Amino acid sequence: MVFNLFRKDAVRLVFLKGVLVDDGATGILQGDHADGRRLASFSSIKEVNKNKKTLQRLVKELLQLLQKG
Repeated sequence: MVFNLFRKDAVRLVFLKGVLVDDGATGILQGDHADGRRLASFSSIKEVNKNKKTLQRLVKELLQLLQKG
């Protein structure tokens, strides 16, 4: 995962293999990039805190998948 700080009004977390994880109905992960990237965009710390548990789950799930193979 990397940060994309291109926009001044938001921080984007780039999940390089985001296609491998399911964000369920949250819709946090966006985009349909051919290389499997998915983006999570946040415009405030309040928004990050609101989605903290989901973000933690997604990062944990992605790390577990990447460790397997």
